[in-house]
Amino acid sequence: MLWHRADNKQFMETLTLFSPIFDYPSGETAKVTGDCASRLAGECPEAAALLDMFHVKLSDMSVAEMQELYTATFDMRPDVTTALGYHLFGDDVRRSVFMAKLKERLEKHGIAAGVEMPDHLPLVLRLAGNEGPGEERQTLINEGLIPGLSHMRQAFGEAENGNPYRQAVDALLTYLRSSAHE
Repeated sequence: MLWHRADNKQFMETLTLFSPIFDYPSGETAKVTGDCASRLAGECPEAAALLDMFHVKLSDMSVAEMQELYTATFDMRPDVTTALGYHLFGDDVRRSVFMAKLKERLEKHGIAAGVEMPDHLPLVLRLAGNEGPGEERQTLINEGLIPGLSHMRQAFGEAENGNPYRQAVDALLTYLRSSAHE
């Protein structure tokens, strides 16, 4: 069964730890990133190394600088938006259907979307980490997270080596892909 690890409690907790890394930065962002990188060291050293590079860069920034970087990366560039549905479906009506299903699942698990759309990457990561084992989680990972993150990664391209968020996307994608092969 593909994604047998998706039913593993440690895997689910690690996915949830990734969530705040892709939220608008706060005073806790660098610490949370470091905690997640430490957790990954035992699970997926390659992803841990990528996330650690991101953590080192964040540690040298003020919260205002992190927020400026986040806005410039995700809000000013639609090609790397945190809206997974956009990466999967563009402006097609299928995105609306995807978001409606996500909204229903988020509400079922008591995950508040706040001002964000239901396809916001951190919300989808929280959902994947909170859903019970089974086909729905596997589908969310295989058909939502991996292809959406792959699209984001492609949009960053090789030229954007200097954007630290590229390493964060690479770390999450590496973690998800490595887990699929265990």
